[in-house]
Amino acid sequence: MRRFAGQTFRGPSAAQSGAALVIAMVLMVVLSVLASGSMRSVTLQEKMSTATYDRALAFQAVEAALREAEALVAPGSAPVFPANGCSNGFCARPDSADEERWEDSSFNSWRNATVALGGQLAGAPRFIIEDMGTAARWFGCDRAVPVSPYCLAPRYRITASSSDTAGRASVILQVTYVPG
Repeated sequence: MRRFAGQTFRGPSAAQSGAALVIAMVLMVVLSVLASGSMRSVTLQEKMSTATYDRALAFQAVEAALREAEALVAPGSAPVFPANGCSNGFCARPDSADEERWEDSSFNSWRNATVALGGQLAGAPRFIIEDMGTAARWFGCDRAVPVSPYCLAPRYRITASSSDTAGRASVILQVTYVPG
């Protein structure tokens, strides 16, 4: 013990009650909670950006497959459609029993597109082309007077499908194509 001007001091250990330790621990807990919340937010943002990238890649592949299919039925090409059913991506007019071929998991007459996206897709995008006849059958053009050449043009329903390598994003697009 020391004496100074009539007062007695017992030393540094007796004057502290441990408040600094408690405050430091509380601050560490608060910082840990903030860091954990920030990491959760970063992880979620990373997942969202990955999903957006995967979907954009699959969408680009499907659009490229649609363009390839349109080129197969463009004026000057001579597509050969089977009398019934499908063969190598070309399908006859659908009837009421098979109008949604693309949703049938056992349907295997898809045609693989030749799109190359650096191996970032699970497989090549694929497509089918269905002969839908002329517009007169589908759009009531037979009532138009005079009959427009547009009404007599052939129609094709093109359905394309693609997915990314991890199977996180798949895209199916469908267009009605009129050559000309």
